[in-house]
Amino acid sequence: MFVEHYYSDVFFNKDNFKMSNELLKFAKNIRNKSAHSSPLILFIKPGKAINPFLKEQNKNYIKLSESQLRVKRIHDIFATFLLHKTYCSHGVQENKKEMLNDYKIRLHRTKDYYSSNIDIKRFFTAINILIDKLYQY
Repeated sequence: MFVEHYYSDVFFNKDNFKMSNELLKFAKNIRNKSAHSSPLILFIKPGKAINPFLKEQNKNYIKLSESQLRVKRIHDIFATFLLHKTYCSHGVQENKKEMLNDYKIRLHRTKDYYSSNIDIKRFFTAINILIDKLYQY
């Protein structure tokens, strides 16, 4: 990707691109899931790998559980949200804040459907935490 090339070959403004260099590849995963109409709740068992940069961001501020952060979809959504908060304007963030709060209402409306599935509960709990921590001022 261009950002990785830029980050490795350019020596000025490097700090401005550290987050995008670390996380853009994970945001791309979410983009691809959306573009190809793949449900996000497929394959939501915890895996092994966690990006160290994302793990550090989680430890300092968000505080998702280790098992939540090990779910690839949660990991990728977290990366997307961090990039959005860092690089998008306040107006765009406000617009998404409203949309994400509406999404949370829809999630809770069907809570009984997944109350017995631990993987889906873990996923939606993590989404709620991300929205609450990143989009509530």
